[in-house]
Amino acid sequence: MTTLRFHGGFAALAFLCILPLTPAQGQSMTLERFQRETDGQTYLFIHDGITYGMERYLPRNRVEWSFLDGRCIFGKYFEWQDKICFSYDEYGRDADRPPQCWTFERRDGVLMAQFYDPDRDHPPVEMRPTDQELSCPGPDVGS
Repeated sequence: MTTLRFHGGFAALAFLCILPLTPAQGQSMTLERFQRETDGQTYLFIHDGITYGMERYLPRNRVEWSFLDGRCIFGKYFEWQDKICFSYDEYGRDADRPPQCWTFERRDGVLMAQFYDPDRDHPPVEMRPTDQELSCPGPDVGS
């Protein structure tokens, strides 16, 4: 009979208990982790060094998105098959505009978003927190 000896078991257990409860590098965030990370924050979306959008994360999984063109659309997000999906009010339940699903993870301290498309790969997008206010005067203001 073989007896396993585990020296320093208490020290090893204690060490494991103090490890941070954050996703490992390359591990997608859960909905709960994403909520804690983004709730009440506004993020710039950057691809290849170019900022192309901004999203404000509101309570109860609501969001406000802009392509920085003066228009904003409201939406909500939810979890589906280990992805976080966004459905925007402007698009309604239009079959041509299904929810947009993403995975999110921390890479070297930076929040990265990866668009889910079963037909092709998309490059990851950096999400950078900002104190900048979302500006939504809209294209039809004054008409």
